[in-house]
Amino acid sequence: ITCKWRHGEPILHGLKGSRCEMNLSESESGNKISIPRIAPSKAEKRLGIQYLVDGQWSQEYKHWIEYTRDFAMNIQQARLDRLGRYQAYKALWCAKFRYSAPVISLSKIQLLNIQKQIIGKSLTAAGFSSKIPRAVVFGPMIHGRMQWESPYSIMLTEQIKLVIGS
Repeated sequence: ITCKWRHGEPILHGLKGSRCEMNLSESESGNKISIPRIAPSKAEKRLGIQYLVDGQWSQEYKHWIEYTRDFAMNIQQARLDRLGRYQAYKALWCAKFRYSAPVISLSKIQLLNIQKQIIGKSLTAAGFSSKIPRAVVFGPMIHGRMQWESPYSIMLTEQIKLVIGS
């Protein structure tokens, strides 16, 4: 990764116009091995997360939209009872999202788009109306609500746990 310095701040440099090349020499034969440069905007998958060096999460967001759409379609077609479909959302989708939530930084709008893909279909699959107000779906049981987890609350909770644990 190369940077251009502007007014004392590093800015990631793209591939165009860069003259940097990295070659390694094998110790015994002396053959040169060229190491390809990767653009800062190209996602690299590490531990299940599409990480971009430039700090954007577009690849990870696209992955979650596609995964959630597929999961929602599969949960509707699954041969499960209503409780099993709710548990599938809670135990499978939420658990998978919880794994990557501490390190990703999706915006609230992106998380709402992901939520739209999964919540309505999961509610319908569990035998509820998809038109139930989200305050009822995500509110605490002590107030007569359903207490489902939203992607936004999962991400914030896991990020707070990570900070406290550090």
